[in-house]
Amino acid sequence: MRNAPQRERISSHRVMRVFALLIAVCSLAQDVPVDTSIKVESARLRPVLTALQPIIENGLGERQINQIEQAYATLAVNDTVPLTFPIIHKGIKSDLRIIVRKPEADIIELRFLATPPLSEEIASAIETINQHEKETRKLPTTNEPLPPTKK
Repeated sequence: MRNAPQRERISSHRVMRVFALLIAVCSLAQDVPVDTSIKVESARLRPVLTALQPIIENGLGERQINQIEQAYATLAVNDTVPLTFPIIHKGIKSDLRIIVRKPEADIIELRFLATPPLSEEIASAIETINQHEKETRKLPTTNEPLPPTKK
């Protein structure tokens, strides 16, 4: 019967180690950057970045937006440039990495690499932007000809 308490102690010790390991893994997952992206016409670059400003307390201001615009302007088609900005999101300092890509002459692709909570908010803002653009696209009126149909 002496071994029974020792087994309980070993079991509870193992459970505590597994629990501590799970906590460590979960806390590390908060630091792993998550990728969120949007592709827009170059004329929409500033409005998109401006729409993201309220999400980030500090670190995505006019200076950073100008830097992103300048990076895009200097890119050749199919080129990319990575940019990293120190930011504050919900009181926590971190880095926001933005990869600027020019897949076509007037198209810009922005990939945001950020912490999971910030990436979720960026993804939500991007969804709102995309939804707004779908709703505001001009639909043909009855006076405009319809596109030709295939026979």
